[in-house]
Amino acid sequence: MAELTDLDRIRLTRPDLMALKIHKAERGFAFLYPEAWRRFTFDAGSGPGVLFAEKPEDFGTHVSLEVRELPTPVTAEDLPELEKGFLAGLRKVPKSKLLSHTRFEVEPMVGIEAQQTFEEDGKRRRRWVRLLYAGRFQARLVAQAADEAAWETWRVKFEPIVSSFDFGEDAWPTS
Repeated sequence: MAELTDLDRIRLTRPDLMALKIHKAERGFAFLYPEAWRRFTFDAGSGPGVLFAEKPEDFGTHVSLEVRELPTPVTAEDLPELEKGFLAGLRKVPKSKLLSHTRFEVEPMVGIEAQQTFEEDGKRRRRWVRLLYAGRFQARLVAQAADEAAWETWRVKFEPIVSSFDFGEDAWPTS
């Protein structure tokens, strides 16, 4: 592996200077991640998920994506019930505190998102979870920080990462 340049070292400690790269999955789903982060895959229960971590030995700060195909399409009319279940699940996380949540409709896509703090491995973590639906596809995008200090450091990159997810052409209904 090549030695790090001075600019590379600065970028690793200054998220505002670190470029974002595009991760594109086989079906065309795409999202951004910090260029210096390492890629990992995991079993999401309904298929593979992808995770990019700041430190390969610690997934406390990461972004992850899981996409699955549902048996029926999701519409805006489904959002109240989906939101109810989503929030109930987040509240079950140990020592969870919901900081904000919202649901949105940008036809043909709908979604729910929340920010929370919670306890994991004896540490107070913070995460932003967004569930997006396009027809029969559900995407779960998570931006998580190991603690509040890491959140403040990486928030400048989490915002474009969470807001730029793209389902790709295969997800949209054809007329």
